[in-house]
Amino acid sequence: MCILSSPAHVSKTNILCLVDAESGRQYMAYANRVQTTEPGTRMVLAVPNPDTVEFHDLTNHTKLFETLSRDFVDMARSKGTMITSCNNSVRTFSVGSYVGQLYNSLDSLVTHESIKPDLQTFLQSRYTADFGFLAFQLRDGTATYHPFAYSHMPLSTPSFFKLFGSTIKLFVPTLHFHGSQAAATEEFDHAIYLYGVPAAIRQTAASLWQLHRPKQFVGDPQRELPGFPGVRWAPDAVLLEIRGRQRNVDLVVG
Repeated sequence: MCILSSPAHVSKTNILCLVDAESGRQYMAYANRVQTTEPGTRMVLAVPNPDTVEFHDLTNHTKLFETLSRDFVDMARSKGTMITSCNNSVRTFSVGSYVGQLYNSLDSLVTHESIKPDLQTFLQSRYTADFGFLAFQLRDGTATYHPFAYSHMPLSTPSFFKLFGSTIKLFVPTLHFHGSQAAATEEFDHAIYLYGVPAAIRQTAASLWQLHRPKQFVGDPQRELPGFPGVRWAPDAVLLEIRGRQRNVDLVVG
């Protein structure tokens, strides 16, 4: 992923997704490396059910994805979160390396000067009114961002069903748009770590993308997941590696 308001090069994208079995809440962590070409570039993430979004502190877990990667082997081998302002449609926050806003609707997002008409049209064509958007202000030039985390409740409204063909159990934003028109295929450099997710996730991903060689989880399932107190690593954890030119879509499991 990502959706950017101006042309930029994105690499080393890492995404963590876990689903809490008791509450059904979906937790996400995200980090990447971005080289911007224009000042004021913003990164946008679509998020279902924006009224339920909470942010989580990973200030002490800047190496989260390095830790996660050590618990997977090839199958062949066997700063805190701070809400600074809030109104009915926009919340400004600082989380990890990122500063940005949570917009409860596309109408509120497009009021920002960085959201150009082509990006507005693109978002309108891909997401229903049930989605909000996280928009992050990126630093000029090349920067590597340490992980930020957020969570939200699942979404199962009629409009979502009409768009995706099912109620949502899992939504991972992987769609690309880099400041111009969206292409049917894009270059991916993604590692997606999945815990406690529906069993169909691997089949769904394989139907969308050509996956890199599979990895096996060899970590301790009784250990807490770094940055998420009380959440245990799952023995059925999955690592999806998506590299090269691939179909340009979000990962949705119903």
